[in-house]
Amino acid sequence: MSEVPVATCQPTEYEVSILPEGDINRHVFAITVEYRGVGQWAVTQHGSCLGADGEWAQGVKPYDRGDDWLNAHRFDLDTALRLARDAAPHVVVNGAHRDGRVPPHTPVRDDPMSDHPYRVRRGASHTATLAKQAGIPTAGGTTA
Repeated sequence: MSEVPVATCQPTEYEVSILPEGDINRHVFAITVEYRGVGQWAVTQHGSCLGADGEWAQGVKPYDRGDDWLNAHRFDLDTALRLARDAAPHVVVNGAHRDGRVPPHTPVRDDPMSDHPYRVRRGASHTATLAKQAGIPTAGGTTA
């Protein structure tokens, strides 16, 4: 009888977030540290890859990047986890941090629907207001 090979196990991904496990928004604000082979790890979030300079670059596909780019965006595990932990409190989704702060580099947009430029109204009144602006008949049969 031949000898059965020994199976190996290796972690290939870590999730880094300031939000606790179980928080409904954790996956949106999480940063992922992903194994890329040969002891190298990438720090990614929503299709972007963190570089050694602290800047996020669009795209995570290694085959369309040169060696210089890969060297600046691949790290040993300890470095990748440190960079991800450092970046986690600064993640911005839909123009705001997890606590609602708006980063200073985000341009202020005019929102005629709100008193505050980043507050979005939800629910029936918001839908009715949008329908009114678009001239769409509402449930009451009136066109606003």
